[in-house]
Amino acid sequence: MLIVYCRKRAEIPIYSFEKHARLDRTTTIYSPHVLIVEGIFALYDPRVLELMDMKVAGCSQPIHSSFH
Repeated sequence: MLIVYCRKRAEIPIYSFEKHARLDRTTTIYSPHVLIVEGIFALYDPRVLELMDMKVAGCSQPIHSSFH
């Protein structure tokens, strides 16, 4: 992510959801204006958080709380 943040070209691994593993090939990306980082731990790593200008978290299911 730091490479993309510094506006350099990056080789990003391609993930196979069928095989549950990275493939041998990559895709090249160039510094985008907007970079979306997704995943359950996307906002967990402090090093990643420091690079972000904006953070948005979403939930696909209602959150149930014991507090009323």
